[in-house]
Amino acid sequence: EKFAPEFDAILKELIALGEETAARYAHSLLNTRQDVLFEEERAGGAEGYTPQYMRVWTEGARAGDILSVKLIRYENDLFTGEI
Repeated sequence: EKFAPEFDAILKELIALGEETAARYAHSLLNTRQDVLFEEERAGGAEGYTPQYMRVWTEGARAGDILSVKLIRYENDLFTGEI
């Protein structure tokens, strides 16, 4: 269903604000240590999630590991961490 043009503009603003807020929050976690539950192995490491549901890939991790990881980079909705 199509909304009136003024609602479309407000909706786009709210979506942009949500994305900006999410990015700011993610960047606030950089250089912190987070526990990560690793679920899937890929590319010499594993990918998993913090308790805040932030996605993390770490070299040397394995599926099933729960490790304290330092979040060192954030790009494309994915943190890179180091053990």
